Amino acid sequence: MERRYLLWRGNKNSLGYPDDLYWKFLVAAELDTIPMIIARWLNPVQIRLISELGGIRVIFREAIYPSTYEPMVKKAREILDYPITVLDEVDDEYFKRKIESVHRIVKKDIKERKKKIQDFLENKRYDEKIRKGLGDKKG
Repeated sequence: MERRYLLWRGNKNSLGYPDDLYWKFLVAAELDTIPMIIARWLNPVQIRLISELGGIRVIFREAIYPSTYEPMVKKAREILDYPITVLDEVDDEYFKRKIESVHRIVKKDIKERKKKIQDFLENKRYDEKIRKGLGDKKG
């Protein structure tokens, strides 16, 4: 079965960084999954908390733009040596190359991660420092 991952084509510069990382982590934990946070940037507190609570993070350094921007992307790559590419869809092979090593890490220590996630759900989910650290501004 082939899966495709469509890319969101909004203007990222018009948006602030999400303040709902806590809620996304909580939902993933409640669904008995390992929260995998894939982002271009995370602050040091978020990086630490994601690991401490049993999740895993992927800092995705390569910028992806739709093919309509190909001439501009090519110039940015040539002049700035910027990690940037053009894709309209992310197919399985592209996704596998980026995530396979993370998957191996999670498989290796899944029991420990599950314990940490259970501890989060039972003892830490309402901890104000954790909520704020993961960006919950509403508390």
